[in-house]
Amino acid sequence: MVQPSVRQEAAFEAEQELSSCGYKEIPRSDTAFNGIPF
Repeated sequence: MVQPSVRQEAAFEAEQELSSCGYKEIPRSDTAFNGIPF
């Protein structure tokens, strides 16, 4: 199991990376980044 704090941090980093690439709208409910569901 992944700890919530680690999940949030990973999601935050993923969002920052995608945001820098120009991706802003991300449906977190069913989007997975590197196998990590937001």
